[in-house]
Amino acid sequence: MGNSLGLPADTILVLHVAYVLFVVAGQLLILFGWFLQWSWPRRPVFRFTHLAAIAIVVLQSWLGILCPLTVWEGRLREAAGQSSYDDMSFVGYWLSRFLFYEASPWVFAVCYTLFGALVVASFVFYPPRRTRRPGMSGALLLAGLTFLPNGECVSEEWPNQVSEVRYTSSADGSEQPALFYVPDVTGERPLLVALHTWSDDYRQKMSVPYAQWCIEKGWVFIHPSFRGPNKNPEATGSEWVVHDILDAVSFAKQRGKVDTTRIYLVGASGGGYTALLMDGRAPDVWAGVSAWVPITDLVQWYLDCKKSGRRYADDVVASVGGIPTEDPQAKTEAEKRSPLTYLAGAENVPVDINAGITDGHTGSVPVTHSIRAYNLLAREADRIGDADVATMAEKAEVPAHLRFSGEDPLYGEKKVLLRKSSQKVRLTLFDGGHEIVFEAALHWLARQQKPH
Repeated sequence: MGNSLGLPADTILVLHVAYVLFVVAGQLLILFGWFLQWSWPRRPVFRFTHLAAIAIVVLQSWLGILCPLTVWEGRLREAAGQSSYDDMSFVGYWLSRFLFYEASPWVFAVCYTLFGALVVASFVFYPPRRTRRPGMSGALLLAGLTFLPNGECVSEEWPNQVSEVRYTSSADGSEQPALFYVPDVTGERPLLVALHTWSDDYRQKMSVPYAQWCIEKGWVFIHPSFRGPNKNPEATGSEWVVHDILDAVSFAKQRGKVDTTRIYLVGASGGGYTALLMDGRAPDVWAGVSAWVPITDLVQWYLDCKKSGRRYADDVVASVGGIPTEDPQAKTEAEKRSPLTYLAGAENVPVDINAGITDGHTGSVPVTHSIRAYNLLAREADRIGDADVATMAEKAEVPAHLRFSGEDPLYGEKKVLLRKSSQKVRLTLFDGGHEIVFEAALHWLARQQKPH
Protein backbone atom coordinates (compact mmCIF):
# COMPACT_ATOMS: atom_id res chain seq x y z
CA MET A 1 0.00 0.00 0.00
CA GLY A 2 2.81 2.40 0.95
CA ASN A 3 4.78 1.96 -2.26
CA SER A 4 1.61 2.38 -4.33
CA LEU A 5 1.31 5.94 -3.04
CA GLY A 6 4.60 6.98 -4.66
CA LEU A 7 3.03 7.32 -8.10
CA PRO A 8 0.25 9.70 -6.96
CA ALA A 9 2.91 11.75 -5.17
CA ASP A 10 4.92 11.94 -8.40
CA THR A 11 1.77 12.94 -10.28
CA ILE A 12 1.13 15.84 -7.89
CA LEU A 13 4.78 16.85 -8.25
CA VAL A 14 4.41 16.91 -12.05
CA LEU A 15 1.32 19.10 -11.71
CA HIS A 16 3.22 21.38 -9.35
CA VAL A 17 6.08 21.78 -11.83
CA ALA A 18 3.56 22.41 -14.65
CA TYR A 19 1.95 25.16 -12.53
CA VAL A 20 5.32 26.85 -11.98
CA LEU A 21 6.23 26.57 -15.67
CA PHE A 22 2.88 28.09 -16.65
CA VAL A 23 3.51 31.09 -14.41
CA VAL A 24 7.16 31.63 -15.38
CA ALA A 25 7.10 30.64 -19.06
CA GLY A 26 3.74 32.35 -19.47
CA GLN A 27 5.22 35.64 -18.30
CA LEU A 28 8.17 35.25 -20.66
CA LEU A 29 5.77 34.72 -23.57
CA ILE A 30 3.78 37.78 -22.50
CA LEU A 31 6.96 39.88 -22.52
CA PHE A 32 7.97 38.52 -25.94
CA GLY A 33 4.45 39.16 -27.23
CA TRP A 34 4.58 42.71 -25.89
CA PHE A 35 7.92 43.38 -27.57
CA LEU A 36 7.01 41.70 -30.88
CA GLN A 37 3.38 42.90 -30.82
CA TRP A 38 1.86 39.45 -31.02
CA SER A 39 -1.88 39.32 -30.58
CA TRP A 40 -2.46 35.88 -29.04
CA PRO A 41 -0.81 36.61 -25.62
CA ARG A 42 -3.52 39.23 -25.09
CA ARG A 43 -6.29 36.65 -25.03
CA PRO A 44 -8.33 37.30 -21.87
CA VAL A 45 -8.64 33.65 -20.79
CA PHE A 46 -4.86 33.19 -20.84
CA ARG A 47 -4.09 36.52 -19.16
CA PHE A 48 -6.67 36.29 -16.38
CA THR A 49 -5.71 32.68 -15.65
CA HIS A 50 -2.04 33.67 -15.51
CA LEU A 51 -2.76 36.63 -13.24
CA ALA A 52 -4.82 34.44 -10.91
CA ALA A 53 -2.07 31.82 -10.77
CA ILE A 54 0.60 34.22 -9.52
CA ALA A 55 -1.91 36.01 -7.24
CA ILE A 56 -2.56 32.72 -5.40
CA VAL A 57 1.18 32.18 -4.90
CA VAL A 58 1.79 35.72 -3.60
CA LEU A 59 -1.22 35.56 -1.27
CA GLN A 60 -0.12 32.22 0.19
CA SER A 61 3.42 33.50 0.80
CA TRP A 62 2.24 36.59 2.73
CA LEU A 63 -0.34 34.63 4.76
CA GLY A 64 2.20 31.93 5.60
CA ILE A 65 0.07 29.21 4.01
CA LEU A 66 1.89 26.19 2.62
CA CYS A 67 1.11 25.30 -0.97
CA PRO A 68 -1.60 22.61 -0.95
CA LEU A 69 0.23 20.68 -3.66
CA THR A 70 3.34 20.54 -1.50
CA VAL A 71 1.30 19.41 1.53
CA TRP A 72 -0.52 16.69 -0.41
CA GLU A 73 2.66 15.42 -2.00
CA GLY A 74 4.39 15.32 1.39
CA ARG A 75 1.58 13.32 3.00
CA LEU A 76 1.55 10.81 0.16
CA ARG A 77 5.32 10.37 0.32
CA GLU A 78 5.16 9.93 4.06
CA ALA A 79 2.49 7.28 3.64
CA ALA A 80 4.61 5.66 0.94
CA GLY A 81 7.60 5.55 3.27
CA GLN A 82 9.69 7.91 1.12
CA SER A 83 11.67 9.93 3.61
CA SER A 84 14.43 11.25 1.29
CA TYR A 85 15.30 11.91 -2.34
CA ASP A 86 16.92 8.46 -2.49
CA ASP A 87 13.56 6.81 -1.88
CA MET A 88 11.86 8.62 -4.78
CA SER A 89 11.41 7.55 -8.37
CA PHE A 90 13.76 8.92 -11.02
CA VAL A 91 11.14 11.44 -12.17
CA GLY A 92 10.26 12.46 -8.64
CA TYR A 93 13.91 12.92 -7.70
CA TRP A 94 14.77 15.30 -10.53
CA LEU A 95 11.53 17.24 -10.46
CA SER A 96 11.96 17.81 -6.72
CA ARG A 97 15.49 19.05 -7.27
CA PHE A 98 14.12 21.45 -9.91
CA LEU A 99 11.22 22.73 -7.80
CA PHE A 100 12.34 23.02 -4.19
CA TYR A 101 15.04 25.27 -2.72
CA GLU A 102 16.11 26.17 0.83
CA ALA A 103 15.66 29.79 1.95
CA SER A 104 13.90 31.84 4.62
CA PRO A 105 10.16 32.30 4.02
CA TRP A 106 10.56 36.07 3.66
CA VAL A 107 12.95 35.56 0.73
CA PHE A 108 10.31 33.60 -1.15
CA ALA A 109 7.64 36.15 -0.25
CA VAL A 110 9.73 39.00 -1.66
CA CYS A 111 10.62 37.07 -4.84
CA TYR A 112 7.00 36.07 -5.45
CA THR A 113 5.83 39.64 -4.83
CA LEU A 114 8.35 41.14 -7.26
CA PHE A 115 7.38 38.60 -9.90
CA GLY A 116 3.71 39.31 -9.23
CA ALA A 117 4.38 43.03 -9.68
CA LEU A 118 5.90 42.28 -13.09
CA VAL A 119 2.79 40.31 -14.04
CA VAL A 120 0.51 43.15 -12.92
CA ALA A 121 2.62 45.74 -14.80
CA SER A 122 2.38 43.63 -17.97
CA PHE A 123 -1.37 43.33 -17.41
CA VAL A 124 -1.72 47.12 -17.18
CA PHE A 125 0.60 48.22 -20.00
CA TYR A 126 0.02 45.25 -22.33
CA PRO A 127 -3.57 44.46 -21.35
CA PRO A 128 -5.69 41.52 -22.45
CA ARG A 129 -7.84 42.21 -25.42
CA ARG A 130 -10.53 40.11 -26.97
CA THR A 131 -9.76 39.38 -30.62
CA ARG A 132 -12.32 38.07 -33.01
CA ARG A 133 -11.84 35.70 -35.85
CA PRO A 134 -11.28 37.98 -38.82
CA GLY A 135 -14.53 37.72 -40.69
CA MET A 136 -16.27 40.51 -42.51
CA SER A 137 -17.50 42.23 -39.37
CA GLY A 138 -14.39 41.74 -37.29
CA ALA A 139 -11.27 43.68 -36.52
CA LEU A 140 -7.94 41.96 -36.95
CA LEU A 141 -5.23 42.93 -34.53
CA LEU A 142 -2.01 43.19 -36.45
CA ALA A 143 0.96 41.81 -34.89
CA GLY A 144 3.97 43.79 -35.83
CA LEU A 145 1.93 41.79 -37.74
CA THR A 146 5.27 40.11 -39.08
CA PHE A 147 2.76 42.59 -37.45
CA LEU A 148 0.49 42.48 -38.86
CA PRO A 149 2.57 38.46 -39.08
CA ASN A 150 4.90 37.46 -36.28
CA GLY A 151 2.24 37.21 -33.65
CA GLU A 152 -0.88 36.86 -35.71
CA CYS A 153 -3.03 33.80 -35.10
CA VAL A 154 -5.20 33.56 -38.18
CA SER A 155 -6.75 30.20 -38.87
CA GLU A 156 -8.66 30.95 -42.09
CA GLU A 157 -7.43 29.28 -45.23
CA TRP A 158 -7.61 30.91 -48.62
CA PRO A 159 -10.91 30.05 -50.36
CA ASN A 160 -10.72 27.40 -53.07
CA GLN A 161 -11.90 29.95 -55.65
CA VAL A 162 -8.66 31.90 -55.19
CA SER A 163 -5.74 30.67 -57.29
CA GLU A 164 -2.04 31.43 -57.48
CA VAL A 165 -0.93 33.17 -60.67
CA ARG A 166 2.24 34.64 -62.14
CA TYR A 167 2.59 37.80 -64.16
CA THR A 168 5.56 39.55 -65.75
CA SER A 169 6.98 42.62 -64.02
CA SER A 170 7.75 45.52 -66.32
CA ALA A 171 10.51 46.56 -63.89
CA ASP A 172 12.89 43.68 -64.60
CA GLY A 173 11.02 41.02 -66.58
CA SER A 174 10.75 38.70 -63.60
CA GLU A 175 7.72 36.51 -62.96
CA GLN A 176 5.89 37.81 -59.90
CA PRO A 177 3.42 35.72 -57.85
CA ALA A 178 -0.03 36.78 -56.71
CA LEU A 179 -3.30 35.30 -55.50
CA PHE A 180 -6.15 36.01 -57.87
CA TYR A 181 -9.90 35.62 -58.15
CA VAL A 182 -12.18 36.52 -61.03
CA PRO A 183 -15.95 36.06 -60.63
CA ASP A 184 -18.02 34.17 -63.14
CA VAL A 185 -20.40 37.03 -63.87
CA THR A 186 -21.35 39.11 -66.84
CA GLY A 187 -20.47 42.75 -67.08
CA GLU A 188 -17.65 44.78 -65.61
CA ARG A 189 -16.87 44.33 -61.92
CA PRO A 190 -14.88 46.31 -59.32
CA LEU A 191 -11.26 45.29 -58.73
CA LEU A 192 -9.81 45.10 -55.22
CA VAL A 193 -6.02 45.23 -54.97
CA ALA A 194 -5.16 44.08 -51.44
CA LEU A 195 -1.67 44.52 -50.04
CA HIS A 196 0.13 42.36 -47.50
CA THR A 197 1.72 43.73 -44.35
CA TRP A 198 5.32 44.75 -43.64
CA SER A 199 6.88 41.35 -42.97
CA ASP A 200 4.82 39.00 -45.10
CA ASP A 201 4.04 38.23 -48.74
CA TYR A 202 1.18 37.36 -51.08
CA ARG A 203 0.32 34.16 -49.15
CA GLN A 204 -0.49 36.05 -45.94
CA LYS A 205 -3.68 34.67 -44.40
CA MET A 206 -4.49 37.95 -42.73
CA SER A 207 -5.77 39.02 -46.15
CA VAL A 208 -8.31 36.19 -46.45
CA PRO A 209 -11.26 38.49 -45.51
CA TYR A 210 -10.49 40.65 -48.56
CA ALA A 211 -10.94 37.61 -50.80
CA GLN A 212 -14.09 36.53 -48.95
CA TRP A 213 -15.62 39.94 -49.57
CA CYS A 214 -14.80 39.81 -53.28
CA ILE A 215 -16.27 36.33 -53.65
CA GLU A 216 -19.46 37.41 -51.87
CA LYS A 217 -19.79 40.65 -53.85
CA GLY A 218 -18.59 39.39 -57.23
CA TRP A 219 -15.51 41.59 -57.37
CA VAL A 220 -12.21 40.82 -59.08
CA PHE A 221 -9.45 40.33 -56.49
CA ILE A 222 -5.67 40.31 -56.66
CA HIS A 223 -3.14 40.02 -53.82
CA PRO A 224 0.36 40.66 -55.21
CA SER A 225 3.64 39.93 -53.46
CA PHE A 226 5.46 43.14 -54.55
CA ARG A 227 8.86 41.67 -53.60
CA GLY A 228 7.77 40.18 -50.27
CA PRO A 229 8.78 41.34 -46.78
CA ASN A 230 10.17 44.86 -46.48
CA LYS A 231 13.70 43.85 -45.57
CA ASN A 232 15.70 44.53 -48.72
CA PRO A 233 16.21 47.23 -51.37
CA GLU A 234 13.90 45.55 -53.91
CA ALA A 235 10.98 45.79 -51.48
CA THR A 236 9.91 48.66 -49.20
CA GLY A 237 8.40 51.11 -51.66
CA SER A 238 11.01 50.61 -54.37
CA GLU A 239 10.55 51.21 -58.09
CA TRP A 240 10.16 47.44 -58.43
CA VAL A 241 7.25 47.58 -55.98
CA VAL A 242 5.52 50.37 -57.89
CA HIS A 243 5.84 48.52 -61.19
CA ASP A 244 4.77 45.18 -59.68
CA ILE A 245 1.54 46.59 -58.25
CA LEU A 246 0.62 48.45 -61.44
CA ASP A 247 1.43 45.32 -63.44
CA ALA A 248 -0.87 43.35 -61.12
CA VAL A 249 -3.66 45.78 -62.00
CA SER A 250 -2.94 45.31 -65.71
CA PHE A 251 -2.95 41.52 -65.28
CA ALA A 252 -6.32 41.63 -63.51
CA LYS A 253 -7.77 43.83 -66.24
CA GLN A 254 -6.57 41.39 -68.89
CA ARG A 255 -7.98 38.32 -67.12
CA GLY A 256 -11.22 39.77 -65.82
CA LYS A 257 -13.85 42.29 -66.80
CA VAL A 258 -12.79 45.21 -64.62
CA ASP A 259 -14.75 48.40 -64.14
CA THR A 260 -11.92 50.94 -64.39
CA THR A 261 -13.98 53.49 -62.48
CA ARG A 262 -13.94 51.17 -59.46
CA ILE A 263 -10.37 50.00 -58.90
CA TYR A 264 -9.67 50.00 -55.17
CA LEU A 265 -6.54 49.70 -53.07
CA VAL A 266 -6.46 48.54 -49.44
CA GLY A 267 -3.83 47.60 -46.89
CA ALA A 268 -2.90 47.71 -43.22
CA SER A 269 0.41 48.45 -41.51
CA GLY A 270 3.04 47.82 -44.19
CA GLY A 271 0.13 47.38 -46.60
CA GLY A 272 -1.26 50.74 -45.52
CA TYR A 273 2.17 52.24 -46.09
CA THR A 274 2.33 50.84 -49.62
CA ALA A 275 -1.28 51.83 -50.32
CA LEU A 276 -0.55 55.49 -49.56
CA LEU A 277 2.69 55.32 -51.53
CA MET A 278 0.83 53.96 -54.57
CA ASP A 279 -1.87 56.59 -54.09
CA GLY A 280 0.79 59.25 -54.58
CA ARG A 281 2.73 57.43 -57.29
CA ALA A 282 -0.25 56.46 -59.49
CA PRO A 283 -3.24 58.62 -58.49
CA ASP A 284 -5.00 58.20 -61.82
CA VAL A 285 -5.53 54.47 -61.25
CA TRP A 286 -7.50 54.41 -58.02
CA ALA A 287 -11.15 55.13 -57.34
CA GLY A 288 -10.45 54.90 -53.61
CA VAL A 289 -7.62 54.01 -51.22
CA SER A 290 -8.15 52.65 -47.72
CA ALA A 291 -5.02 52.74 -45.53
CA TRP A 292 -4.98 51.40 -41.98
CA VAL A 293 -2.27 52.14 -39.39
CA PRO A 294 0.12 53.19 -42.19
CA ILE A 295 3.75 54.23 -42.05
CA THR A 296 4.07 57.51 -43.94
CA ASP A 297 7.67 58.62 -43.32
CA LEU A 298 10.45 56.00 -43.27
CA VAL A 299 13.00 58.28 -41.64
CA GLN A 300 10.62 59.06 -38.80
CA TRP A 301 9.60 55.43 -38.48
CA TYR A 302 13.23 54.44 -38.21
CA LEU A 303 13.50 56.85 -35.25
CA ASP A 304 10.23 55.55 -33.77
CA CYS A 305 11.45 51.96 -33.93
CA LYS A 306 14.89 52.77 -32.54
CA LYS A 307 13.25 54.51 -29.60
CA SER A 308 10.87 51.62 -28.92
CA GLY A 309 13.48 48.94 -29.60
CA ARG A 310 11.56 47.33 -32.45
CA ARG A 311 13.38 45.33 -35.10
CA TYR A 312 11.79 47.27 -37.95
CA ALA A 313 14.55 49.87 -37.63
CA ASP A 314 16.94 47.23 -39.00
CA ASP A 315 14.53 46.53 -41.86
CA VAL A 316 14.58 50.20 -42.84
CA VAL A 317 18.38 50.28 -42.77
CA ALA A 318 18.58 47.15 -44.93
CA SER A 319 16.06 48.61 -47.39
CA VAL A 320 17.59 52.06 -47.89
CA GLY A 321 21.25 51.06 -47.67
CA GLY A 322 22.23 52.76 -44.43
CA ILE A 323 21.10 54.60 -41.33
CA PRO A 324 18.83 57.36 -42.67
CA THR A 325 19.58 59.75 -39.81
CA GLU A 326 23.34 59.50 -40.38
CA ASP A 327 23.85 58.71 -44.07
CA PRO A 328 22.58 61.45 -46.45
CA GLN A 329 22.25 58.97 -49.31
CA ALA A 330 20.21 56.60 -47.15
CA LYS A 331 18.02 59.49 -46.02
CA THR A 332 17.37 60.48 -49.64
CA GLU A 333 16.50 56.87 -50.46
CA ALA A 334 14.11 56.68 -47.48
CA GLU A 335 12.38 59.86 -48.59
CA LYS A 336 12.00 58.46 -52.13
CA ARG A 337 10.18 55.48 -50.61
CA SER A 338 7.95 57.48 -48.24
CA PRO A 339 4.28 58.28 -48.98
CA LEU A 340 4.56 61.85 -47.68
CA THR A 341 6.91 62.63 -50.57
CA TYR A 342 4.14 62.03 -53.14
CA LEU A 343 0.76 62.38 -51.43
CA ALA A 344 0.25 66.01 -52.39
CA GLY A 345 -0.23 64.81 -55.96
CA ALA A 346 -3.12 62.57 -54.93
CA GLU A 347 -5.46 65.28 -53.66
CA ASN A 348 -8.19 64.19 -56.09
CA VAL A 349 -8.26 60.55 -54.96
CA PRO A 350 -10.68 59.61 -52.15
CA VAL A 351 -8.49 58.38 -49.28
CA ASP A 352 -9.61 56.85 -46.02
CA ILE A 353 -6.89 56.81 -43.33
CA ASN A 354 -7.49 54.91 -40.09
CA ALA A 355 -5.51 54.25 -36.92
CA GLY A 356 -6.12 52.94 -33.42
CA ILE A 357 -5.45 55.61 -30.81
CA THR A 358 -3.10 53.35 -28.83
CA ASP A 359 -0.95 52.46 -31.83
CA GLY A 360 2.62 53.47 -31.08
CA HIS A 361 2.02 52.44 -27.47
CA THR A 362 0.61 48.94 -27.92
CA GLY A 363 1.55 48.81 -31.60
CA SER A 364 4.47 49.73 -33.81
CA VAL A 365 3.25 52.79 -35.76
CA PRO A 366 2.45 56.00 -33.86
CA VAL A 367 -0.77 57.77 -34.85
CA THR A 368 1.31 60.76 -35.95
CA HIS A 369 1.99 58.95 -39.24
CA SER A 370 -1.72 58.86 -40.09
CA ILE A 371 -2.33 62.42 -38.92
CA ARG A 372 0.56 63.80 -40.98
CA ALA A 373 -0.85 62.18 -44.11
CA TYR A 374 -4.28 63.65 -43.38
CA ASN A 375 -2.81 67.12 -42.76
CA LEU A 376 -0.94 66.99 -46.05
CA LEU A 377 -4.13 66.30 -48.02
CA ALA A 378 -6.56 68.45 -46.01
CA ARG A 379 -7.32 72.13 -46.40
CA GLU A 380 -5.24 74.26 -44.09
CA ALA A 381 -8.27 75.25 -42.04
CA ASP A 382 -9.15 71.57 -41.45
CA ARG A 383 -5.72 70.39 -40.33
CA ILE A 384 -4.98 69.15 -36.82
CA GLY A 385 -2.64 71.42 -34.87
CA ASP A 386 0.76 70.38 -33.58
CA ALA A 387 -0.25 70.60 -29.93
CA ASP A 388 -3.21 68.27 -30.47
CA VAL A 389 -1.06 65.87 -32.47
CA ALA A 390 1.46 65.76 -29.63
CA THR A 391 -1.27 65.13 -27.07
CA MET A 392 -2.70 62.21 -29.03
CA ALA A 393 0.74 60.69 -29.61
CA GLU A 394 1.91 61.02 -26.02
CA LYS A 395 -1.29 60.31 -24.08
CA ALA A 396 -3.14 58.03 -26.53
CA GLU A 397 -6.29 60.08 -26.10
CA VAL A 398 -8.23 62.50 -28.27
CA PRO A 399 -8.60 66.08 -26.94
CA ALA A 400 -12.17 66.92 -25.96
CA HIS A 401 -12.68 69.50 -28.71
CA LEU A 402 -11.77 66.94 -31.38
CA ARG A 403 -13.84 64.01 -30.11
CA PHE A 404 -16.34 62.45 -32.49
CA SER A 405 -19.85 62.61 -31.05
CA GLY A 406 -21.54 60.31 -33.53
CA GLU A 407 -21.61 56.57 -34.07
CA ASP A 408 -20.30 54.44 -36.92
CA PRO A 409 -21.72 50.90 -36.69
CA LEU A 410 -19.28 49.63 -39.30
CA TYR A 411 -16.52 49.89 -36.69
CA GLY A 412 -18.36 47.56 -34.33
CA GLU A 413 -16.84 47.58 -30.85
CA LYS A 414 -14.01 49.84 -32.06
CA LYS A 415 -15.64 53.15 -31.13
CA VAL A 416 -14.74 56.05 -33.38
CA LEU A 417 -12.98 58.70 -31.28
CA LEU A 418 -12.05 61.23 -33.97
CA ARG A 419 -13.41 61.74 -37.47
CA LYS A 420 -12.09 64.51 -39.72
CA SER A 421 -12.89 65.00 -43.39
CA SER A 422 -11.49 67.58 -45.78
CA GLN A 423 -11.61 67.61 -49.57
CA LYS A 424 -11.08 63.95 -50.60
CA VAL A 425 -9.42 62.67 -47.41
CA ARG A 426 -11.01 61.21 -44.30
CA LEU A 427 -9.18 60.48 -41.04
CA THR A 428 -10.58 58.16 -38.37
CA LEU A 429 -8.98 57.42 -35.02
CA PHE A 430 -10.74 54.62 -33.18
CA ASP A 431 -10.56 52.90 -29.81
CA GLY A 432 -8.00 50.27 -30.69
CA GLY A 433 -4.41 49.67 -31.64
CA HIS A 434 -2.52 48.35 -34.64
CA GLU A 435 -5.41 46.76 -36.51
CA ILE A 436 -7.88 46.90 -39.34
CA VAL A 437 -11.67 46.70 -39.25
CA PHE A 438 -12.42 44.93 -42.50
CA GLU A 439 -16.09 45.80 -42.69
CA ALA A 440 -15.40 49.51 -42.30
CA ALA A 441 -12.60 49.45 -44.87
CA LEU A 442 -14.49 47.56 -47.54
CA HIS A 443 -17.84 49.29 -47.16
CA TRP A 444 -16.13 52.67 -47.50
CA LEU A 445 -14.35 51.54 -50.68
CA ALA A 446 -17.57 50.19 -52.15
CA ARG A 447 -19.07 53.70 -52.03
CA GLN A 448 -16.27 55.23 -54.13
CA GLN A 449 -16.41 55.58 -57.91
CA LYS A 450 -14.60 57.71 -60.45
CA PRO A 451 -16.65 59.95 -62.74
CA HIS A 452 -17.28 58.34 -66.11
